[in-house]
Amino acid sequence: MTKADFERQVEIQKMIEKLAGPIPEATQAQIDEFLTQNKAQLPKTATKAELQSLAKTQVSSQLRTETLQKWFDDLKNSAKIIYR
Repeated sequence: MTKADFERQVEIQKMIEKLAGPIPEATQAQIDEFLTQNKAQLPKTATKAELQSLAKTQVSSQLRTETLQKWFDDLKNSAKIIYR
């Protein structure tokens, strides 16, 4: 992949995110749930602040993915494609 290809992909991703609408923020409850559910996989030497940051990043990423997937699915379902 060239630098130009990468830049184009980033540009397209940003456009899609704007079209899909706002991405919900991760709540403290979601972060706490992530930490509880993934306790065994989390680094034992990490501080509480590091774990909170890691969890927030992961939850935010999941929310972004879910929001974009729902937008894309809605878009596909409402599309009127005519095959000739």
